[in-house]
Amino acid sequence: MLKRAVVVSLAFLLSACARVMPNNPVENPRGELVPMQVGQAKLKVEIRDSEAGRNLGLSYRQNLPNNEGVLFVFPVAVSYPFWMKGMEFDLDMVWIKDGRVVGVSEAVKAPGNNHGKVETVFPPQAVDRVLEVNSGWVKEKGVQVGDEVSY
Repeated sequence: MLKRAVVVSLAFLLSACARVMPNNPVENPRGELVPMQVGQAKLKVEIRDSEAGRNLGLSYRQNLPNNEGVLFVFPVAVSYPFWMKGMEFDLDMVWIKDGRVVGVSEAVKAPGNNHGKVETVFPPQAVDRVLEVNSGWVKEKGVQVGDEVSY
């Protein structure tokens, strides 16, 4: 009986720790939303400017509301690869440097929509910002290379 109580207590303690650990991949709460404009398109974005925030991205989220996105902010412009590990839905990626769109990657597949394959996507050149939005947003809003970006 005592052994069972110890096992149950340990299981409870471990599950409580898993809920509060910052790297628990199941928890990815929404951050504060900031207005952003890409060309003529307006949306609200979460800013991911820390290494931990950039690493987590949108992984393990079930969805992204319409006209919302996540903006990854980097300290220097580099050709950062983006992968779809832990993604539950397809994305468009807008590659940004010095306040201008320098490229787009549309309809990047989540593993569940890609026979389990985890895609890795690279920008066309070094970038200092990357915007992730729902797949189809770039086409719907007419976002193009050269568009000005502000937030």
